[in-house]
Amino acid sequence: ESTDIILKSPAETQSSSPPKLYTGDDDTADMHYPISGKTYRALQIPGWIRSRVSEILFDGDEDGDNIVTITLQSLKQSEIDLRMDLARNVTLIGGLAEIPGMRRRFLQELKTSIETDKRWS
Repeated sequence: ESTDIILKSPAETQSSSPPKLYTGDDDTADMHYPISGKTYRALQIPGWIRSRVSEILFDGDEDGDNIVTITLQSLKQSEIDLRMDLARNVTLIGGLAEIPGMRRRFLQELKTSIETDKRWS
């Protein structure tokens, strides 16, 4: 079974503007990825989507779990004597770790959660 990927040209799409929820002071550049084939096409990814994609890691899922709460849950399940050493050695790896500002944002969210959420005190 095959899956077709349908690309629409900008003239065929309804809007390339971000929904109001995602607007702000964002200067992330739009990206154009050429797709080879019988005719020239390019996959266009607006900058607002590129900057918003990592937010799912911090917004969480339907249970409220996100990258920070999962990290803190893992630390809390470890032996109490090891928690500080483990917390000092958390390492972000993979392609998403290369997103500009990811490390800073993760540490900021981690610190805020520890200071404000009674589950982690």
